[in-house]
Amino acid sequence: MGGAFQFQDIFPEIREVVVCGCNELACQFAEYLEQQCIPVSRVGKYWELFGYEADRSFDPDGENRLVIYAEGIISQNGDFYQTAIRSVSPEFECIDRIYEANVLAGKIKDTETDFACLTERLKGKQIVLLGTDSRAQDVYDLLYSYGVDIDCFAGRTDRFLLGKRVVDVRRLLKKGDPYVFIDCAGRHSALGTENVDFFDYYGYRRNKNFFMIRDYTDIPYSNLIHVLRGKRIFLAGDERLCEILADYLVKAEEEEVDVKYVDLSAGMSVEERDILCFINPWYGGKRMQDNPEVWMYNEKLAASGIVSYTDYFSSIKAFVIIDEYRNRGNEKYTVEELCPKGIFLGRIPAASGNIFFRGILDGHTQILKWEYNAINSNLPFYCIRLANIPSEEVLANLKSLLDTELRFGIGAVLPFPWRAFEKCLRDLLLLKESFTSQELFVLFHIAYAQAQSGEKVIDISQKVIYWEPHHFPRDAEFSFLEKWLESEKINGQTLVMHREHVVWTGSNYKCYTENPTSLNAIHAFAHGLFESDPVSHGYWKEFHVRFEDLKLHPERELQLICERLGILWSETMLKTTMEGEAWDYEGIKDFDLKPVFNKYEEYLSEFDRFRVSLLSSPYQKRYGYTYENGGKFSRRELQEMFLKPFRFQEKLQFADEMEHTFYFFQSYEILRRQMWEVRRHEVLDDIAPMFRAVEIGNSAAIQDAKKGEGKKQGKDIRALRNLASLVKETKRLVLYGTGKDCE
Repeated sequence: MGGAFQFQDIFPEIREVVVCGCNELACQFAEYLEQQCIPVSRVGKYWELFGYEADRSFDPDGENRLVIYAEGIISQNGDFYQTAIRSVSPEFECIDRIYEANVLAGKIKDTETDFACLTERLKGKQIVLLGTDSRAQDVYDLLYSYGVDIDCFAGRTDRFLLGKRVVDVRRLLKKGDPYVFIDCAGRHSALGTENVDFFDYYGYRRNKNFFMIRDYTDIPYSNLIHVLRGKRIFLAGDERLCEILADYLVKAEEEEVDVKYVDLSAGMSVEERDILCFINPWYGGKRMQDNPEVWMYNEKLAASGIVSYTDYFSSIKAFVIIDEYRNRGNEKYTVEELCPKGIFLGRIPAASGNIFFRGILDGHTQILKWEYNAINSNLPFYCIRLANIPSEEVLANLKSLLDTELRFGIGAVLPFPWRAFEKCLRDLLLLKESFTSQELFVLFHIAYAQAQSGEKVIDISQKVIYWEPHHFPRDAEFSFLEKWLESEKINGQTLVMHREHVVWTGSNYKCYTENPTSLNAIHAFAHGLFESDPVSHGYWKEFHVRFEDLKLHPERELQLICERLGILWSETMLKTTMEGEAWDYEGIKDFDLKPVFNKYEEYLSEFDRFRVSLLSSPYQKRYGYTYENGGKFSRRELQEMFLKPFRFQEKLQFADEMEHTFYFFQSYEILRRQMWEVRRHEVLDDIAPMFRAVEIGNSAAIQDAKKGEGKKQGKDIRALRNLASLVKETKRLVLYGTGKDCE
């Protein structure tokens, strides 16, 4: 490539390269160096077979000399796993550094053209989309809107999706046909990803016959309106949602679609080119005891033998788009009595203060909230299904849905004050002949609050609804909850909570003690930054808070939250309660600092914590936590670090050696991919810190005194310090009295 940086540009101090061991990469790299007029010594066996003269010995400590062990460094303890798992690629890190320098200089780019030109190049090609999830289906719809059809989807199950076959990618690679593969999920292809390397190995070159489409454009959430136009569509699953979807499709497609509702139990046949959309949304477990309706429906689908279907419309985002379409131009909140001061969403990952924060809000008189239960997590779909029907039918329909979708009906949600809720709801339903889904959301919260407290909610315009749908995903789907509820009339806010990842990892591992060999414990190291394609908002706002700041500086942080919500500060927020009763979690209550400083020594050693901080450095850096810079270490050093098991892994028990080896091979592969992701961020230097470093080690009072906030407070602190000094110097201390001063 003309003008590209070469070896001497990046390593000007190197005068000789020694390549120990002979393999394909070693041969090619040695030839490249000689073309660049860099002296090369070849050491080891087999070089003569390729016409090279090999040296028998060398000085590994020679000045200005780079030594590459092309066959890797063999494990000295004879452990087969340790020998097999090592890669020689870290030995060629110099190649990575040359390449990365060219990327940073703009000499190598993610793309070679714009999206419009790409679609022209793709027309008429045999295109394979990698994946079968909703994003892959949105990519298909986007390409289809530009006149580009695809050949198939790549997935694990032989079936049809949107009229296209789903094929195992390995089968396609064996055929060797001139396919074009499109990655629907990744970004920043110039720096390489697992898929970029994998397909390059099979001869599919980046931006030639392998593309990362998100390098070219954001993927819109389309509801498949282009792919479905002119097709025969079968809808199965929840009848009310099917009815809503059918009405939407007919209008959005301007009647250029044939839509039918079908009952799977009646026996039916779906041709390969027909499209079956099954709609059974449920956020929570998929076991029989969680939702028999969803469980039995999946059983019916499996028994039907139907292999052509999509679950695209079993997601909240599809119906939020439909809700926007149906109500375009109309106000979501039309009744004054159902227009709250604000709606406050909690986007809080697991083990990051979900229950703790609910306990903080519990006693505030301006906050309404729904307790954790199956209804809470699935509330949007109850609201959407009951919207726009006559008010007098809402209560009966709601009870019917709950009785069907919960194993033991409404009685399965304990404690749930159904009779009181029903009475309150009946009165509220008199406000209007029918309601929007957003009004029902507010109405249900008012009824629930009144049923729980036994007191009427007065003036909803002074109340804020706090909603944390506990079993709802925290990824891009969450943004659609905001889109659904937002309005210029409502102060819509989302709290995104963060927790120091090293401590979080120890806490999180406790979740896997029942199934300790679960690879989820390893996947958890890749803590997300909530990166996703953007979802447009007109009025909703999002803010970030750290778990540690809430614990260390509760009054300061909570007053800021109150200001955002426009509610009064309340001293009740300095105590965590549940329904007014004192609450603790495993002996930890209120603002106990143990969750901030707990090192979880039983699961993670000091070395383990160091490695976790390396693996999660993008997250740690963005949110102001201590992190380790992997750039300080060579790839060889990093490889050796992560070949050692974590403390929690040393306690694992396996049925046999095969299960043991399989687990650790998979674990290491996950860790290796995460380290490449970390390296990408380090090279691009694209993480901007959102917070200052956490103020760990001092209480809020000491910090305030340190900053000079308030003379009286500073004076009190000095007095306390003087008293502490006096006590330390006193051999015997007697306290008189039993009042608060004694405490």
